[in-house]
Amino acid sequence: MTQQTDPLELERQVCFALSVASRSVVAIYRPLLEPMGLTHPQYLVMLALWQHAPLPVAWCGASGTAATSAASP
Repeated sequence: MTQQTDPLELERQVCFALSVASRSVVAIYRPLLEPMGLTHPQYLVMLALWQHAPLPVAWCGASGTAATSAASP
């Protein structure tokens, strides 16, 4: 008898794989960003501002490039 695979298994979910990949990327960046006092979301905002400067700060939240946590002080 063949074993059936459950399509709802966590390991079969694309969102799970993306979450694991995202956490892995952030973990790689963390030691590089810590000396600058930046989190990964803050780093992404800095890149967006550098690429499109000069920009108003409100653009970051409206453009969807920034996570909410990056906009906090």
